This record gives sequence, C-alpha cells and structure tokens, in this order.
Amino acid sequence: MDSKERVYATIKKEAVERIPWGEIVIEDDVVVSYLQRERVGVEEKIEFVLSLNMDIISIQPKYPSLSGKERLPSLKEVSLGDMDIWANKTSLFIFVVLDGAFEWGIRVFGFKEFMMLIARGTPRILDFTKAVIDLNRGLASMAYDMGASGVLLADDIAYGRGLMISPYLFRKTILPSLSEQVEIFNNLGFPVFFHSDGNLMEIMDDIASTGISGLQSLEPKSGMDLKTVKDKYGDTLCLWGNLDPDYLTSPHTFGEIEREVKAIIDISPHGRGLIFGTCSGLYRGIRADNLKMVHSVINTYPRRSL
Repeated sequence: MDSKERVYATIKKEAVERIPWGEIVIEDDVVVSYLQRERVGVEEKIEFVLSLNMDIISIQPKYPSLSGKERLPSLKEVSLGDMDIWANKTSLFIFVVLDGAFEWGIRVFGFKEFMMLIARGTPRILDFTKAVIDLNRGLASMAYDMGASGVLLADDIAYGRGLMISPYLFRKTILPSLSEQVEIFNNLGFPVFFHSDGNLMEIMDDIASTGISGLQSLEPKSGMDLKTVKDKYGDTLCLWGNLDPDYLTSPHTFGEIEREVKAIIDISPHGRGLIFGTCSGLYRGIRADNLKMVHSVINTYPRRSL
C-alpha cells in the first residue's frame, strides 16, 4: 500500500497497516534544520517528507500581493508552484490548500470591515463569496490537471473559546459557500477536508452536513477533544491532526513523545478515519530530534492487520 492508497483508504474508513501522517504546512526552516542543508528547494522538501515516511503533502497556491486593492486575484495571477513535480516524483497524497470566503474576506477588506459586511448581510457579501467560489473552482481544476488528490479548504473561523462570528451568521454567510465548494470539488473527484483553528463544536453538525470528507486541525488547546469528535462524527468525517506542536518545539523524552502519539493513534481502531499530524503544521522552532521520535513511533506502533 503506497501513501496515496493509504490515505484514500483512511478517508473511506477502511483499515490500514499504519496511520497516515501529513501536515498542512512545512516551513523551509524545518527542512533546513532536519536535513542540515543551507538551502531548500523542491528536491530537499521531497527528501524531508519521504525520510519521515509522511503520506501527505499540502501545496499552497502562490498569490500576488494585493495589499490595498480590495479584490481577489485573477486565476492567471496564481501559481500552484511545484505541484506537478510532487505528483510525478512521489506517490504522496497531494492536497491543494484553498482559502475560503472568511479567510479571503479578512485579507481583502480587513477584519473590522469584513465583520461589518457579514453582520449587515449586504448583497456585497454575497457577491464576494460567489467570487471566492469561482476562484477556487478554477484553482481546483488546475490542481486536478497537475495531479492533486484532494482539496483542503482553509478558513480560520474560530479561536480558543469559539467562533469569530455567531453560528447564525456562519450559517447565513459562510456555510452556503462551504457547501457549494464541497459539491464542486467532489464533482471533480476530490475528497475535501475543512481546516480551521479554534473551537468548532458549535457548528460541527453544520460542517458534517456539507458532505465534506474530513476535518483538519482539531486544536487540543481550544477544546477540540479528539475522542469526543471521533465518537460523534467518526462515521461521517475523517479526522486529521490534534498533536499540540509544543511537543515538537521543546525538549521531550522518547517516552513523552511516544505517549502523546500513541494517545492519538489509539483513538481509532485499525486506523479507520484518522490521519496523524499537528494541529498547525511544522513551523520554525520544530526540533529535528522530536520529529525523528514521532517517525519512530508511527512506523512501529501498531502494525495493524488489514
């Protein structure tokens, strides 16, 4: 079973011989530290991911600077970088990471003005969410042609205590956009995951109702208890993440790392519907020795029978 097959099986809630591992972000500084290289290009990133036996790579589009322009980029202004190289040189499951309407709204209008637009429910907000859908439809089609395997729709709509907007406003303005994009991406043949930091428990029923394949992040410090979410939504959603990155940025013994990784793996018997990862990605400050310990645990515990 190669990485792509392992992730597809996991999304379908099938048993796998080991839990898949993937990250939403891998910063260059982490690769430099781990490989002890002076520079990082796509070849070094491939070496890094494969050396850890990861199964997923997440590719973020490269957008132009739009500061002060109050508009979305056009499709021709966006690049998907080295996605075709990843597709041709590896058997990894490739997620294209697309920002949702909330994320784009804050970027284009600024936090305060976008919140006012949402609260007022003006036609302008509806036109904007439709424009985001059109942009993401085009990017998903590009990603499909370049060999992507799935879409990770990123929209940080929450923080530690709950949502940044009320559940009512979420259902009125953001949820329809999310649901429509899931349908569009599914029609392309993509499984779709949703990413948001923070506590999403108030709208978990809504997220599950969109037909989305999975949820990424599950930030433990924000109260996203993996077992609770798995018990209630495990038949509907594949869950990805949950490791607090603090376990990778500060010194820990192998036993401490092993305990945390096993606690996540043990949530799902036979690996059905569970992908390992941090809740935030791998950023500067992640320790190479801690990553090696995580790799050791994932690849030795447990070897499940299919």
